[in-house]
Amino acid sequence: MLTCMTAQHHEPPVTDRPAETPAAIRAALAASAVPEVLAQQRDFLARMERYLAEGPPGLEHRITREEFRAQLGV
Repeated sequence: MLTCMTAQHHEPPVTDRPAETPAAIRAALAASAVPEVLAQQRDFLARMERYLAEGPPGLEHRITREEFRAQLGV
C-alpha cells in the first residue's frame, strides 16, 4: 500500500499589518526618518507650494545646473 504525503505550508497569521495607503506609508517612513531629513522634505514642500501659489523664483534667485552640481560636489 502506497501512501502519499503532501507538505502543508502554514503561514502565521498576520497581525497588526499596517494599512497600504499613501498616508500610512508616509507615516511609516516619517516614523523612521532622521529629523534633519524630515525638515528638508518639509522645506521642499513649502517651497513647492509657494512656487505654485506665487510662481517660480526670479532670475536673481536661480542658479545654473553647473552651479548646482558644484554645490553638491559632483
